[in-house]
Amino acid sequence: YADNVEVRLQFLDGLANKSEPKEIWSFSFGPEDDWDKDWLERSLVELALAVLGLFLWSFLPPGSARTIAFAVCCVSIVGSLAINLNPFMRFDGYHLLSSMMGVDGLQERSFALGRWHIREVLFRPRMPCPEVMPRRKRALLIAYAYSTWIYRLVTFTALALVVYHAFFKILGLILFAIEIYVLIARPMVREFKVWIAMRR
Repeated sequence: YADNVEVRLQFLDGLANKSEPKEIWSFSFGPEDDWDKDWLERSLVELALAVLGLFLWSFLPPGSARTIAFAVCCVSIVGSLAINLNPFMRFDGYHLLSSMMGVDGLQERSFALGRWHIREVLFRPRMPCPEVMPRRKRALLIAYAYSTWIYRLVTFTALALVVYHAFFKILGLILFAIEIYVLIARPMVREFKVWIAMRR
């Protein structure tokens, strides 16, 4: 039922934008450069569904209808707060933070600053900063880069563990190793190679 709610919301959002076919959005996703400025409307719809589900759940008698109302409430809250408004994932929360900070390409630029900062702290090569900007803004972007890396490390590790336990052991172990390598180890190895080259 939760999947059906998501599909219906996507369909309604598409109808609302039918005059501009190229700008039709799904409920929560879209390219960074064409971020839908109606993000607040979508978030309010999600929160309204959560309130409605909670209201119905408190009055309905025990049964399937009450279970469905509770599911709608939970899915809407998780979709809005944990996913859609999460600034570390490239959904509405990320684009909102990017707009508030006045930084296009927030992740790419902050990651470049974060890598530069790590290299400066570890090796002090006195390399020029990737971008010239006020010190406070640069510090905020570096802090965002570190926070996103920590978030990804925890999330990807948890995802790999879920995959490991969701399948039989051999397949789970293989998928676990693939996810750890692709999502965590490979980016770290690539950066370690840069560090080794700088030490030389």
